[in-house]
Amino acid sequence: MEKQTKKTAPAAPKRDEEPVTNSRGLATQDKILEAAKTLLLKEGATKLTVSAVAKKAGVTPSAVRYHFGNTDMVLGGLLCEYYDYAGTQIAERITVAKICLHRARSKLKAIDEYFDWWRSSRREDPQYEALGKVLHGMSSTSETVRALEASWYEELASRMGRLSGTDLVCFLLAFRGYCSAKRLKEYVHVDEEHEELFDRLLEPR
Repeated sequence: MEKQTKKTAPAAPKRDEEPVTNSRGLATQDKILEAAKTLLLKEGATKLTVSAVAKKAGVTPSAVRYHFGNTDMVLGGLLCEYYDYAGTQIAERITVAKICLHRARSKLKAIDEYFDWWRSSRREDPQYEALGKVLHGMSSTSETVRALEASWYEELASRMGRLSGTDLVCFLLAFRGYCSAKRLKEYVHVDEEHEELFDRLLEPR
């Protein structure tokens, strides 16, 4: 089974201060991110201000600035958290895809079996799924989100370039819903043989 790393994108760019490593500081960061997530999903990006996040988290605005600097960095923290969630989802999907490909008589039959499982049995967190859509939709306005998203696709392209055959099919099946075929093609050369595979496996059905 392909080993999945917990982080599939780098952490948000560091500020001048030393990173917080004590438990109290990490707990404060978690409170800030949870508050920001709630605001972003319920009220939208326009309501995501340092003051609003601080009030929701029960901390001072200076605490938000100390840990993250500004709201763009908070968005980066949320995206990294989302990529952690996506990593666990992808690990399970790769396992299921390999099982389907192992027991099916043909690759096309295996793909159909995988999508049967995907439609009926996959387990997802609605909040994280919604968060991912909102954050990726903000890549045009947030420099931090844009940079982290680019790193995500660069990592996918790098991993895909080392795979072939069944492993490549499993990889593309697992990442369906977590990346766009159109965006991935910006980072990796797709020959005619894999063009149809990309479009079939990655885009929504």
